Amino acid sequence: MPVFKATMKSMKAYVGTFVIYLMVFMLFGPIQANGISKSQDTMFQDEGIQLTVVDQDQSEISKGLIHYLKAEDQVTILHKANKKALENLNDDILFDRQQYALIIPKGFGSNVEEGKVTDSMEYIQTNRSASGYLMNQKINTYLEHIMVYLTGGYDLSSAIQNTESDMKEARESQVSIKNAENARSRSRVIFTFNAYSLLMILTVFTGSILNQFKNPDLANRIRVGGLSFHKRYGGMISALLVMSLTVTTFVIGFTALDARLHGESFLVKLPYYALNSYVLMLVALGIGYFLSSFSKDENTVNMVANMINLTMCFLCGIFVDQSLLTEGVLQAAHFMPLFWYAEAIKQVACNSGDAILGSGYPMSILIQILFAVAFFAAGLIISRKRETYNV
Repeated sequence: MPVFKATMKSMKAYVGTFVIYLMVFMLFGPIQANGISKSQDTMFQDEGIQLTVVDQDQSEISKGLIHYLKAEDQVTILHKANKKALENLNDDILFDRQQYALIIPKGFGSNVEEGKVTDSMEYIQTNRSASGYLMNQKINTYLEHIMVYLTGGYDLSSAIQNTESDMKEARESQVSIKNAENARSRSRVIFTFNAYSLLMILTVFTGSILNQFKNPDLANRIRVGGLSFHKRYGGMISALLVMSLTVTTFVIGFTALDARLHGESFLVKLPYYALNSYVLMLVALGIGYFLSSFSKDENTVNMVANMINLTMCFLCGIFVDQSLLTEGVLQAAHFMPLFWYAEAIKQVACNSGDAILGSGYPMSILIQILFAVAFFAAGLIISRKRETYNV
């Protein structure tokens, strides 16, 4: 109990630094979430094609086709279609100043009414143009709809009107195809960023506070107090555990509140996110304890903690999504606890609440616990040896 109280009192010296770390988390976590959500929203945007139309027919069907194309694409009407103008247009397509050109010849409308749709128009496009291929498909779809209505007994005006209505309805219908593995909800982004925040806060504070007890005078006082090695270190770890639980709970609560304020409901998955964070807390405590076992001052703890944490954040999918990392990097990351933290978050985000326990989530949690045990065991062995041999 005396060691527990002394450890809690020693934390007061780090309140300022502690607040700074928390402010960094509260500021940059939401900023990163906003940035990723915006990049996802704008990843695929509907962009119109720049095309020039030469209407030599001036029929009802040609005018209907041009009106349809103007709804989505950037259409320029070329009124003077002499030989020189067509040559310039061909050069514009060749040198990519224009994407596509459509020439509607005389007799186009009557040919469509007679069912002669194939080769009824002329196109100018580059052979490598994907936009040209898509435009061909678009025009053919429009003409096929016209033919269906004409074959069904509709008059020309009704066929054009119904086709335009069909095309408008198709434009307004939005189909969203989302890869669940790459889905990046706001809660997932912030909980992922929490890894860096929790590791830095808990690792640095654990290592720094435990280093204070290496002061010869303080260490001798504690040693002559009659407490065994396990009781002394048990008191220290208990105090650190109370501090860590408080910090981790605050971080989880802040993330949940932020996601809720932005309209995201994930109460079913919150316990799984929270459990993953608490397990990472144990890993951070283990790393901090391990660093304190061989470091001689706070500067060494800060330096090594930054090196370890930043390296893991870059290699394990915290700062860079795992889908963007190479296979070799991911294979190496398997030997780091943060990889399994990120893997657990992915399992929670990509599965329904009922399917999470049947995914790789339990294994990811177990591996993190094993990492924490390994760090604590290594720290205990080093600390015991140093105390035994007074190193």
